[in-house]
Amino acid sequence: MAKGRKLNIPVVKGAVMGVLGLATAFAFALAGIGAQVAAAPMIHFLLGFDEQKTRGTALGFAMLAAVGGVIGFIVGGSHLDFGLALVLAVGATIGTILAAKPATEPRYAIVRRAGQSIGIVVAIYVFGEAMRHHVGGPQPWFPALTHVQPLLAGLVLGIVTGAISSLLQVANGILLVPALIYLPGLDPPRSIAVSLAVIALASFLPALSYASREAVDRRIGPWMAIAGLGGGLTAGLLLARMTFASPLPLIAFALVSMFLCAWRMWKMT
Repeated sequence: MAKGRKLNIPVVKGAVMGVLGLATAFAFALAGIGAQVAAAPMIHFLLGFDEQKTRGTALGFAMLAAVGGVIGFIVGGSHLDFGLALVLAVGATIGTILAAKPATEPRYAIVRRAGQSIGIVVAIYVFGEAMRHHVGGPQPWFPALTHVQPLLAGLVLGIVTGAISSLLQVANGILLVPALIYLPGLDPPRSIAVSLAVIALASFLPALSYASREAVDRRIGPWMAIAGLGGGLTAGLLLARMTFASPLPLIAFALVSMFLCAWRMWKMT
């Protein structure tokens, strides 16, 4: 009997993490934000993995959630600008590297706490606009971004959001999604799908690095991988069927953003 129970423990844990992972992947893919921010503490708390295995498993889960969201969005019949997503991912990587040193310095702790407050303010603003059905206004704030060298503008936007998110320790999607909506004037579902593509592209090499060091769990990890892909796919299909005026994507974005920023502020105290 004892032997049978031991054999069933990974299955039970995998099923539990699969259910939680499915819900997490769906919520974060619908919001356009990387799910590793929520997956890492959940994995560490429930499974007790060490730091490296926690990060590797969470990153792989988040990457597959983003990939599932992109696939669902395309399969649902919507167009995704991969060129824009690629330059944004490159820009975000450059911005993160540029801000890497100051982002880790203790003297910027107050700045990082302020950054979480800024994230909450951004989320509240987006939520209010969604409730009023004011999605980016009748015209983008900077219409030139859609006509004059859009890929160059995307590279600059990626660098700026990547640097700021790294310095303030705010998830990049919290800045990128509203920036795509209110600056060049992309509709919310497409902005979220582009953000998911950026997450997938930016996560690929780090996830591969963790996997090569065997820092990705091979017992519970596959359950979470399937859950991440399934949750992301469901969210992507739903995004593809939403109209420009639908407030649901922005509401999901705002709620997830506020939760993340409030949780980070609590962890910093």
